[in-house]
Amino acid sequence: MKKFLLLFLLPLFALSLTGCREQTTTTTVNFELFEQIDRYQDVFTRREGTYLVYVYTDTCVNCQPIKQKLYDFASTYEGHTIYFFNAAKATDAQSQQSAYIAKIGQTQVQTPSLLVVVDNDFNLTVLSSYYFVGASSVVNVLDDILNGAYVPFQ
Repeated sequence: MKKFLLLFLLPLFALSLTGCREQTTTTTVNFELFEQIDRYQDVFTRREGTYLVYVYTDTCVNCQPIKQKLYDFASTYEGHTIYFFNAAKATDAQSQQSAYIAKIGQTQVQTPSLLVVVDNDFNLTVLSSYYFVGASSVVNVLDDILNGAYVPFQ
């Protein structure tokens, strides 16, 4: 019986040792590879035409699950420029943050969020078509954009 047990355990032990030699590598999503905004005052002054601004922070719990989706979108989408704005690293004064919040009709900076800026302006009258807050809202509008179903881009 001991020999049978030894014959069974020895291959299992050898197999477990080879499993430990495998190395796994993790890739990090780096938004710094894309065009950045680092000041609130620059959100609406990047260029003429239409562009997207993704607002996030490194510590935003809700931003983490969609990080890869945003990276993939920015890597492949060519319709409009997308800027990445890490709000926690904003370099301008508090008054500029307050002006940004007032312009988008909110009471605070919310992350994750996606803004659609048209001709350096933000249309508060149809806020639900140009401002998306929360992971699911951001992902849904990105899917709509990619599928040609986002009405303002048609």
